[in-house]
Amino acid sequence: MKTRKIAIRGLIILFAAAALCMYFSGTVRSIVTPKVRITTARNGKFTQRVELTGKLVYSDTEEITVQAEGQETQTLQVYVRAGDRVKEGDLLFSLAVQNEAEREKELRAALTQALDAKVEFERANSGVRLTAREEAYAEAFSAMRQAVRDEAEARMTLDALLRTGENGDAETQEKLKEARADWQKTADALEAEKAAFEKVSRYGIDDTIWNYIRERDSAEEKLSDAQKALSDFSLLGQRLSEIRAPHAGYIVSVSVKTGESYDGKSALYAMTGEDGEPLIEADISGEKRKIAKGDTVYVGSGDSAVKAKIQKTGYNRDTKLCAYIAVSKDMTGAVGSLWQLSSMEIPVQVNLQSANPVTLLPVSALHGSGDQRYVYVIETEDTALNGTVMKVRKMDVTVLDEADGVAALQEELGRYQLAYMEDRELTEGGTVMEYPKQ
Repeated sequence: MKTRKIAIRGLIILFAAAALCMYFSGTVRSIVTPKVRITTARNGKFTQRVELTGKLVYSDTEEITVQAEGQETQTLQVYVRAGDRVKEGDLLFSLAVQNEAEREKELRAALTQALDAKVEFERANSGVRLTAREEAYAEAFSAMRQAVRDEAEARMTLDALLRTGENGDAETQEKLKEARADWQKTADALEAEKAAFEKVSRYGIDDTIWNYIRERDSAEEKLSDAQKALSDFSLLGQRLSEIRAPHAGYIVSVSVKTGESYDGKSALYAMTGEDGEPLIEADISGEKRKIAKGDTVYVGSGDSAVKAKIQKTGYNRDTKLCAYIAVSKDMTGAVGSLWQLSSMEIPVQVNLQSANPVTLLPVSALHGSGDQRYVYVIETEDTALNGTVMKVRKMDVTVLDEADGVAALQEELGRYQLAYMEDRELTEGGTVMEYPKQ
């Protein structure tokens, strides 16, 4: 009986020892075995976001200078601002010549003086009568003198264009062609007037009569110039007071503010042609990934971002490759008006998607660097003592691209379980355990 109790007690101790061994064996294995998380690859189109900064530009723009005929002007009122859409004939600016009243007074005084001189000349020479031959001589000389002036002016215009170079662009070539034709026309007219004058001057005229003709013509020319100067000044004032849009389009920029001066030499404003439109220009010259026409973009930030498409790509004035997005009413409503956009850095997000499905995997499941990238594939084995265990082996992979924590791979990995986020370094063929699920 006593022997039997001893045997039973021994068995109990044996089982307890075996249980303790198994418990501590599992604990030790849990401590020394690397723990990993398990993931699987999926198949799909690789999507990536590219953050760009855009600015507002316009297509088909022109700078417009308002001629002030050498007068310094002042801006009385500006009726438009950048981004406004105008129609042909809309009032844009109101300008006035500085010290306009004083300048007009001077011109009227000059006209009065020229009139008085003309009247005095006629009074002093009221008894002079020209013969038909003398009148013909005077008319021929006057015509020849004007022909000399016209030819000289046309020649100076042609010389200026020739200095630009005969190998200029198509527009320069066309201007050069027109200038040559104009000069040739004036040169031919000068030769004709010289011949006409030579014909009537062979008999000559008395010096007294010739001096009379010169003084008469001079008085008439001064009077004509004074009348024209006052008339031009009056027309200039009228023209400057109402500067209107030459055609429909968008106002691109305005160079003056109310109260500022304007010299008539630089551009007063810039606007588009009738078919010009506002665009968002985003520099893509530094992007490695191809961004093309038709790619989806989001203009703006946060919940107010507006979905759109890239209208075109091309090079800007700085020869940088850019993407262009048409500005829609939704954009001006959500992001800002054209006037506000003109001074903003506009956030642009491009969403690129691969043409074909690829293997997608978290970047954290990749190991290695450069062209030597690999993953750890999990394989299971059955053992007598520990049951089913997980072991890992390396598998080389080809990374096509990666963005936003996702990698695109060339290989098909859909049927594998992959180990990642390990708590220590993994080894080829080594045993791993999955982190406890929480």
